[in-house]
This record gives sequence, C-alpha cells and structure tokens, in this order.
Amino acid sequence: MSYEVEQNGTEKSAPFEPIDSYERLIVLRKREPDTFMLRTSEATRRALVIYEQQKARQTERESE
Repeated sequence: MSYEVEQNGTEKSAPFEPIDSYERLIVLRKREPDTFMLRTSEATRRALVIYEQQKARQTERESE
C-alpha cells in the first residue's frame, strides 16, 4: 500500500480503489453463501473483511 507523509508527519494512505475480484466475492457471498464458503480460503475471507472496512471508511469520508 502506498502512502504519503504529510507536513505534520502523519501518514496519508492511498485513495481507495474498488477491486473487481473482491466486488464479485461480495456478490457471491450474498447470493450463494455456501458456495462462497466452499470456494474461498480463510485468508481470502479475512482480506475481504479488511477490504469492506476500507470501502466503508472511504464512503464515510466522501459523505463528509
């Protein structure tokens, strides 16, 4: 993940960019939860949780 250091020394993360493969997994999880669980590893499911958290944070920032 790329980032910039602002003048006050705090880090500013790169802007959120949607990832097609994660978006497809979100749809699969909603439509076919059993298939989602069978086709994805635990690591992928955890990465998806982090992706969704970042997506939610970006949505909050945009609404401010």
